[in-house]
Amino acid sequence: MQLADFPRWLRGMFAIFLILFFFNAIYALAFLTAILTTWRIDPGVATLLGSIVGLVIVAWQARLGFANLIRSQEHRAEIETNARQHQYQLDLAAEQRRTDEEKHILMSALRAEMVGLMQRAQQIEQTSRITQRLYEELTKAKAKSTVKSFILPTFEAPVYQANISKIGLLGVSLGADVVKVMSVTGVSPTPMTFEMPMDHDLMGTLYEGLADRMKKWQQELYHVAMRFRAIEEGTADPGTLTERSLAATTPSS
Repeated sequence: MQLADFPRWLRGMFAIFLILFFFNAIYALAFLTAILTTWRIDPGVATLLGSIVGLVIVAWQARLGFANLIRSQEHRAEIETNARQHQYQLDLAAEQRRTDEEKHILMSALRAEMVGLMQRAQQIEQTSRITQRLYEELTKAKAKSTVKSFILPTFEAPVYQANISKIGLLGVSLGADVVKVMSVTGVSPTPMTFEMPMDHDLMGTLYEGLADRMKKWQQELYHVAMRFRAIEEGTADPGTLTERSLAATTPSS
């Protein structure tokens, strides 16, 4: 570390320090010269000895002053480093709090949206069951078929669609389940159309399949919603959808 590395105010104090000790050295030189004169030592020798003593004093005081300046600068640098590290830790904690808060808001909003989708899926399931039975009765009555199309329902999920980029906040496991159950939302399926009227049996089968799919989707939505609830309440995670599916298909011993 060089003297030029110190701030201007420290260098100014050091210069004043040197000037004061220079005058002290002159005073010491005069005092020593007076003593040596009293002892009747040659004036030239006395002057030389006085100069040497004065230079030694100045050098010693300068060395002490410079060492004090270095220690002061090192102490200041240590304080600034600690302050920067402390501020960095505070910034990290603040960012973590912001992320946690954003995550909990997202989970609450998605959970509420899933509850709404579960209700709509239940309504479609019930309607599809009724329509299935209607076509079964038409088949029994051998009624003429006039239907040439089958339209699948659509589902809107504005919260999910607006926060797709933030799904990563939920983590890989929970985020993957959310994407899986919400992938059917925001999609407009193409209606199934036929040139000839479809048989009542075929229509009944289509509505039966739709009802079964809505029932399964309700269960999946409920399972993911319970994973949200487990995180919010600090209870055990019920597991992923894949684990749930494997548990359902694996025979118990």
